[in-house]
Amino acid sequence: MINKINNIWDIEDIRNNMIILKDNRYSVILSVSTIDFNLLSIDEQTVVENILRDTALQFQYCVQFYSTTHNIDTSSNINEIQENMIKENNVHRISYAKHYSNFLSTLMNSRNISVRKNYIIISYDGPFDKASSELNRRCAMVQESLKRKISLLMYYKQTK
Repeated sequence: MINKINNIWDIEDIRNNMIILKDNRYSVILSVSTIDFNLLSIDEQTVVENILRDTALQFQYCVQFYSTTHNIDTSSNINEIQENMIKENNVHRISYAKHYSNFLSTLMNSRNISVRKNYIIISYDGPFDKASSELNRRCAMVQESLKRKISLLMYYKQTK
């Protein structure tokens, strides 16, 4: 399975948090959190859209955005709770653990619960000896830019 993925994405190796691709391309992946866009007012949504557009326009190198969705499986949590219930002597804790275990079981069985994760993939084309420092520089620029932009959003929300 891993060999198939490596062939599809042209991955040669992963070293020092850097993905080494074919043809002298190197990439790093940043994990980013998201804002619940639908909970924002129309004005706040406009500010966020402008921030993201301005941030994307400043990139002068290859940047990709990638999202994944994973179903949440609470069965290991339920098993751990049930194992700990056996050792417990406190009646109230046992009762709470049963209720919580039932809640997790019902939640998992009644809904398809998922979590979305978002990533920014930053790439560099060039010699290996410069790849690490260049990718670190680019990551720092992206992180700083997003921090600045989010600060502007927070300021905007406070002044409303």
